[in-house]
Amino acid sequence: MKLQHKIVTLATLGLFSCANAFAELTTSAGVGVISDSNLLRQVDDDSDVAISVTPRLEFTRETGGGAQQYGVSYDGDFRQYSDNDNFDFTAHDLNLTADLRHSNRLASKFSAIYYNGIEEAGSTDQSTEGFTELTDFEWRGFTAQGSYGTRQSTGQVVLVYAHNQRRYEKNQQEFRDSNENEISARFFYRRNDVSRLLLEASFADVEYQNQELRNDASTDRASLLAGLEWELGAVTTGVAKIGFQRRTFDNSRFEDRSDLAYSLEMIWTPFNSTRFNAAASRKVAAAAQVDSGDLIRNSFLIGAQYALSDRTLIVGEYEYAIEDIAEARTDNRQRISIGGEYFFRSWLKFEARYFYDERTSDIESFEFDSNTIMFSAVMTFDT
Repeated sequence: MKLQHKIVTLATLGLFSCANAFAELTTSAGVGVISDSNLLRQVDDDSDVAISVTPRLEFTRETGGGAQQYGVSYDGDFRQYSDNDNFDFTAHDLNLTADLRHSNRLASKFSAIYYNGIEEAGSTDQSTEGFTELTDFEWRGFTAQGSYGTRQSTGQVVLVYAHNQRRYEKNQQEFRDSNENEISARFFYRRNDVSRLLLEASFADVEYQNQELRNDASTDRASLLAGLEWELGAVTTGVAKIGFQRRTFDNSRFEDRSDLAYSLEMIWTPFNSTRFNAAASRKVAAAAQVDSGDLIRNSFLIGAQYALSDRTLIVGEYEYAIEDIAEARTDNRQRISIGGEYFFRSWLKFEARYFYDERTSDIESFEFDSNTIMFSAVMTFDT
């Protein structure tokens, strides 16, 4: 795994060197201190302090008067803990995008992602009891989108295809390795100058690669949603959808499920200095346990940010989620985050964040809480 990290880093730096000849470059580097009271998100706390180095590089280019836009970005996270080097990791996140307008009505978008790092402990429905290190995680994804019409058109059709491969190492998580193919179609109808009706249908096929390690949980997932999208200038934007979703399994051991689905995303900016955001969703998600097929997750989020001055920004967010995992188990999650940014110079800013995470459950061994404090200095350079 360490050799693979080095290869990815060298290949990425080589790509950036070549791209520098034809694209604008923005680079940044952050150095921070992170204190985490419960690294593995277990009932018994295991705290530690880490030094984190987070380089970022981004290339962008426009051609044809802005008709074609290309982008390459890399985010790294090199983290070393003071007491237990089992938790040390390096993470690489590489993204490539192409946004192409072929005519006044026809456009396409392509994106590819490669992530190699760790899975955040406690982010799934499984218990980390018995874990002594973080789970290595690799994600390769590709998305192709085609659209006919624009946001200003009376009607617009958007077709999307996505392919994702997920691979896991350590903590006996290889049974979760999967390949996923998804297609979706969205139709928009403009009602007036500020809103559009939408109809969305999607279908996904998920195949698990190591079926000998678990009961085959390969599944088909389908959904049909209707909703409304709105944009009131710079004051408020959002999209709300509601419908149904269905998940069917190849293995009769797991029960097929049909259920209500909805989602809401909204941003409200009453003043230039103030912004509020809200989100809610209900969806069927894949379970991470060997003997579970899926779960229903209801999540709600509210956030705010306020600019005290041109140099100082305060942010806060609260998220609450309910996960129905099995007849005998329901989990409740909450996350609180508070922080701020201060630009000491145009190229140097200081960041501070506090996170409180909690999961309560009908089964005590799945419960945890944690406090995380982060301080960092980030330098940014444009060329």
